[in-house]
Amino acid sequence: MNKRIYLTGFMGAGKTTVGHALASLLGSRATDLDRWIEEEEGMPPAAIFAVKGEAYFRRKETEMLKRATSLAGVIMTGGGIVMREENVCLLKRDGVTVFLDCDPEILVSRIQNDPSRPVAAGRTKEEIISLYKKRRPFYLSCADLVIDTTGKSVAEIVAEISGRIKTEAFGYTGACKDGGANVDK
Repeated sequence: MNKRIYLTGFMGAGKTTVGHALASLLGSRATDLDRWIEEEEGMPPAAIFAVKGEAYFRRKETEMLKRATSLAGVIMTGGGIVMREENVCLLKRDGVTVFLDCDPEILVSRIQNDPSRPVAAGRTKEEIISLYKKRRPFYLSCADLVIDTTGKSVAEIVAEISGRIKTEAFGYTGACKDGGANVDK
């Protein structure tokens, strides 16, 4: 196994659930960046968004991703992490990035009206799907592997990731600008 496996994807794609199961299968550590931020800040992401703003959260997310490059194992990222160039560079440079994709209708059913998801809170189904479509090219651009989770069990997803990581070679030769930029929210 590579030193780090980063799981990316839209809210509700299963990053946390799959991440813990994958780490267990591989006998490695699982680190959830959102939970790590929550521990450091003493409040969940939704409260950070409300009290300190999304820009603060995104800066904290980048800080934690930088710190995660010293860890081994499976790193579960937040849904918006790929929207900053600096984050994409870190993901590509320091591990294998797996994009957990899912039918947007299913994602909406999992996250709509969930107060713990501040980016989805109060948005209509159409607005959430539009946000998914806006972010999807960014997930794809930094993904070493794309796993469609639609209709699959956690065990099937984990087996697919594990099998593909063991059989495919990964490397990144692209250049990234220093500092990165906030591409979009």
